[in-house]
Parts: sequence; structure tokens; C-alpha cells
Amino acid sequence: MNFISIKIWISIALLLPVLAMAQKFNVSGTVKDGANGETMISAMIYTEDGNYGTATNAYGYYTLELPLGTYT
Repeated sequence: MNFISIKIWISIALLLPVLAMAQKFNVSGTVKDGANGETMISAMIYTEDGNYGTATNAYGYYTLELPLGTYT
């Protein structure tokens, strides 16, 4: 391999993780009790199909990383 070919392969190898990360997005928020407004600890959050989910932390906060798509 010549020098330019090696540089191209290195560039591709460095860009692949960036492109893979660009295929996801985050949904985040806080879950609170409707009656008294207190945060809900360990509440489970799922997509409607049940394929993706997460739980809230000690402050009622959650972050759910999803691949690109349409979710409800």
C-alpha cells in the first residue's frame, strides 16, 4: 500500500464510529407523581413496542438512547 492509501484507510477507520453514533438520539426527562408532584424513583419508561426502556434515577430523571425512527 502506498502512503495515500494508508491515509484514506485511517480516515475511514476514524470516521466510522462518528457515523455510527449519528444514527441514535436521546429522549430524556423527569417523571413526577401527578397527585403530589414528587419525583418517581425507579419508574420504568418503555417504547410502546417494549423493545427499548430505562428506569429513572434517584431524582426521577431518565435518558433513553434510541436508534433513528418513529416511536410512541
